Amino acid sequence: MVGGLFLVADLVDGQRGSAQDKIVTAPRIANRTFLSVLFLMGAVASVGLPPLSGFFAKLLILKSAVTESDVAWLWSVLLIGSFFTLIAYSRAGSIVFWRNVEGHIEEPQKLTPSLSISASALISLSIVIVILAGPISRYAEDTAAQLHDTSAYTDILSKPMVGEEK
Repeated sequence: MVGGLFLVADLVDGQRGSAQDKIVTAPRIANRTFLSVLFLMGAVASVGLPPLSGFFAKLLILKSAVTESDVAWLWSVLLIGSFFTLIAYSRAGSIVFWRNVEGHIEEPQKLTPSLSISASALISLSIVIVILAGPISRYAEDTAAQLHDTSAYTDILSKPMVGEEK
């Protein structure tokens, strides 16, 4: 999601003239609806709000806590971090997309199709991740279990290599 947000920031930069990607008021940008929807989806997913993928990732992190002390500090860190991230994204989005001053932007760049499609695809992956949350979660759990099982590594290391004598 953050990679998609970086691409959205580049698209916004080209639309805002001298304001570029700074979080300051500027004249209204062209393609504001398209860019603001991409920004909103990316921000909601990266903050970890339902129904997008960041929420399920947060639940899996919280599920991994075993002891009560782990749960307490993990919940507090995740919730406080998410709260401040939500404030930052909300403030940035409202200033960039909705607080506009009078005037016109001198020569805004056209949205390049390749960058627009790339940003849209990365941000849209959040929806795909939600749809495939079960299989992705099972794959991640199986991978973690395989990495924690060191018997396969020790078995290979204990066998003689090709050409070695026993």
